[in-house]
This record gives sequence, structure tokens and C-alpha cells, in this order.
Amino acid sequence: MLKLLLKVEFNVLLSESMIVCLCKGVSSHMVRDVIEDGADSVEAVGSACGAGTDCGGCTGQIEDMVEEVHGTEGCRRHLRVVAA
Repeated sequence: MLKLLLKVEFNVLLSESMIVCLCKGVSSHMVRDVIEDGADSVEAVGSACGAGTDCGGCTGQIEDMVEEVHGTEGCRRHLRVVAA
């Protein structure tokens, strides 16, 4: 039982410290803090902590995190148009 509890606690700690944005080195914990402080879109998260403002590879994960905290109606994803 204790071994199972330790494993669950370790997995929670690991998930809180994952890097979401490799370009800017922003952790999932930082992104979640920004969202809980009121950021309600990918663009707002980027303005607050820089995540999602470089290559855009993490914007889907950021959007999922915003939806998780604010619900689908609270998420307003702003897409960037990249010239070909």
C-alpha cells in the first residue's frame, strides 16, 4: 500500500514539473499558475510567461490546459498565420 502511495505521489510531482515549452523552458507548473491567475487563452499564457510564443509546437498542450482549468467556453485559442 505504501509503495503504491509513493508511486502515485511521485507521478503527481513529475507531472507538475514537466516542460511544456521547450523553446522558452516553461514548466507545466508555471503554465498552470498563469492560467489559474486568469490567463484564458494561448495568447494570454504567452504574454504572461512566454510559453507558446516561439515555434508554436506547445500551443495545443497549452490550449488543453486552459480548457482543463476554465472549461471549453473559457478557451479562446488565437492562431498565428505563418507565411509560406
